[in-house]
Amino acid sequence: GESKKTTCLYFSIDGKAPTEEPILYLNGDGVIDAENTCKINNMCFPSNVAPSYAPEGKSLVSVSLIGIPPETDEQAAEKVKDQMADWFGPEAKGWKFLKSYRIPYCQPNGEPPSLRDKEVKVDNFVFVTGDHRETASLNGALRSGTRCGEAVYEAIKPILLPKGQKLVDDFAKSKGIDSVSPFMSFMKPACGRIPLFPGSRIQQAADILIAVQRLGDLLTPHPSCG
Repeated sequence: GESKKTTCLYFSIDGKAPTEEPILYLNGDGVIDAENTCKINNMCFPSNVAPSYAPEGKSLVSVSLIGIPPETDEQAAEKVKDQMADWFGPEAKGWKFLKSYRIPYCQPNGEPPSLRDKEVKVDNFVFVTGDHRETASLNGALRSGTRCGEAVYEAIKPILLPKGQKLVDDFAKSKGIDSVSPFMSFMKPACGRIPLFPGSRIQQAADILIAVQRLGDLLTPHPSCG
């Protein structure tokens, strides 16, 4: 289906915001109440969270709409201020309009039936991730990223393992070190130190790339060894 659209408007307030709470306000008006309005979705005062977002003595307002209004930015801003006056009092009509951003693709369409677990590998060593491969949500984006990371790991593992093994074997041989099961020796504490390598599958590939450096570290006496 069609992607979700939004419009973000920003206003400046002389002085403090009408509330000091660092929260996101959701529109609780009913569908009928929203008729002939700009359909505010949510709003907040970012400078309540980070004062540096506004000059000293001023506050920043952020308002997000559902969809893209047909009005000009200035006309939409006036309608928004009228709605904000219902929420925070008539002082809202004095807010100074700063900027508007019309975003035609802010979120993938999440209307059912939505397809999950879309393939993340689209070609050899070409991967794609994002909430458009899962559900249109933060959880969907995180899950897609996890699946993509696993797919990348499986793709590069056959390449990195042999190359990493050869690098370590060659380095060990040049130093006259027994290279039998060199990766196993890396996991043993040197002079009682705790191993540095985490055990997650994805990080194992990265561990291989630093194995040579690790081996070099083991050749250098540690201060705790005297």
